[in-house]
Amino acid sequence: MPRGLGQLTLLHTLTDFLLPGDDSRPKNCGGLGEFNRLSKLRGSLRIEVKGKMEDVVAESNAANLKEKDSLVLLVLVFAGKESDEILLKEPQPSLNLQSLEIRGYWSARFPSWISRMVKIVGLRLFDCAGCKSLPALGELTSLKRLEIGALPIVEYTE
Repeated sequence: MPRGLGQLTLLHTLTDFLLPGDDSRPKNCGGLGEFNRLSKLRGSLRIEVKGKMEDVVAESNAANLKEKDSLVLLVLVFAGKESDEILLKEPQPSLNLQSLEIRGYWSARFPSWISRMVKIVGLRLFDCAGCKSLPALGELTSLKRLEIGALPIVEYTE
């Protein structure tokens, strides 16, 4: 995504955001911080992380996804790196989110905020090869659709 996208503060629709790793990110490419001021986003958003990032905490904190109350579907696609856990832990989406999909997540555990997403009606977890446990699915009282695939070493639910 081009640097400066975050200045489009009235933007309602952004369907895909590709985040290249530090090693392949052009200087004119913005990071997750571009989302900070995009509080009017609505509908669906897909964020794909393509590589390793040095300052993962700052990058994920800058997204400010909690303030995107009109997003209904969030798809997070990871590159399968060890830093995925930090990247997913921080950008907790709004509690109004209705559907969440996570792909390619590498960490052993999903972040605890997933279990607090009580309005979620759809949850999809795919290709999370390093995950040993699932979030506390029993806490998701509105959940109607659950799809899980390619989580080969899952042993238990939190």
